[in-house]
Amino acid sequence: MVPCFRRATLEELLPTFALSTTGWGFGLDSAWPKILGYEHVGIIDGVTVVHTRPVGGFRDADLSRRVMQESDDILAKFECGQRMVTFAGIGPDLREASLTPEELLVELVRGWQYLFDGCPNALRWLFDQQQCLFSAAPYPVSGLPTSPGSRAKSGS
Repeated sequence: MVPCFRRATLEELLPTFALSTTGWGFGLDSAWPKILGYEHVGIIDGVTVVHTRPVGGFRDADLSRRVMQESDDILAKFECGQRMVTFAGIGPDLREASLTPEELLVELVRGWQYLFDGCPNALRWLFDQQQCLFSAAPYPVSGLPTSPGSRAKSGS
């Protein structure tokens, strides 16, 4: 939404802006990390941005179609996809939050609650994006997981 770059990075990525014929640049945010070798890329989600239009929709159906096609074309050109995975976070104390994938998912759900109220399907989307961080451990069938200091009741 509001990309920021070091000068050298901007110089490297500047030619990609010409790939957007609509001016929206959908897909560039997924191409840039690949171009940069997935190094030194991050998202700062602690900056407030005021949206002047509703988020997530276009009033013009033709523009929507062209923007989505542009995104598909950019993703195909760079052989990448859009995956919105959160790997880590920084706490209010500006230190890295040391969280397990499960704890991180809980924090993400808390932070996104306002979105789920209007669009419950966003919860499934968030989980699907984060799922790659979880091990493929078998589903427990002999009872509920327990945490220290609590007892789980066995199901029948």
